[in-house]
Amino acid sequence: MSTPIEPKQPLHPSLIPKLDPEYVVFHEKYIQHATPRYTLPWDSVKMRAGSSYTVGSKKPLEVGKIEEFELKKGGHGRKMRAYTPPGEPPIAGWASMVTNLCVGAKCVVLSVDYRLAPEHRFPAAVEDAVEALQWVLTDGKVLLNLDTSKVATGGVSAGGNLAAVLALKSAEDSSNPPLPAPMALQLLIVPTLDQTATDAPSGRWESNKYAPMVPPAWMNWAKSLYFRTEDDWLEWEASPLFGSRGIAEKGTQGLDWSRRDGYPL
Repeated sequence: MSTPIEPKQPLHPSLIPKLDPEYVVFHEKYIQHATPRYTLPWDSVKMRAGSSYTVGSKKPLEVGKIEEFELKKGGHGRKMRAYTPPGEPPIAGWASMVTNLCVGAKCVVLSVDYRLAPEHRFPAAVEDAVEALQWVLTDGKVLLNLDTSKVATGGVSAGGNLAAVLALKSAEDSSNPPLPAPMALQLLIVPTLDQTATDAPSGRWESNKYAPMVPPAWMNWAKSLYFRTEDDWLEWEASPLFGSRGIAEKGTQGLDWSRRDGYPL
């Protein structure tokens, strides 16, 4: 008789009644025996490899035009991809998501290849995001025929963090060239907005600390790769929930450990 394989990411019993039965079957078939990435030694190739169930891995939609540009400030040479919807322009790290936004909202969507940790720690990604937005307001305005009076920012998870930071930075007077103020919209999908959060009793993660796939231990691992010290967590460029707030559309999930990040303190 074969020995049962011990699951590496089992669903906590308290979660099962709250989950869609279809997801439970999916988790038990594809996820529970997979080794969590945060328990493995860092390998940039393996860690950044996608999978069939990665968020945004569906087939991209057809758009009118896809163009690539390069951000050269600071000598980093980061790339940026612009998705333009089909048809006439409106009067007024993930292709499937950005193409859906491009077609559905009838707007130009730019995806930025910002520097990643642990090779480039905080605030490198923030600096790249700011440079990309400044490019939109200068070169991009001309090259892509953009209406820069209606600029929005958006992202998923860590991208949602950067999107919120950009919206806060847009209100600063010190940016050169100045950023759009205020932003027309922040589209924040399961954003990480408070780096000081924990799963301790009364902590922001406590209510959903048994969340599947991406538990608090995963987030703590990711923070250790991104930030140099815990003091960085207190900066609003790291925890935008500590900054002022603008118009935002926040998408959270009922069993997401970071769900309370989607609500004010």
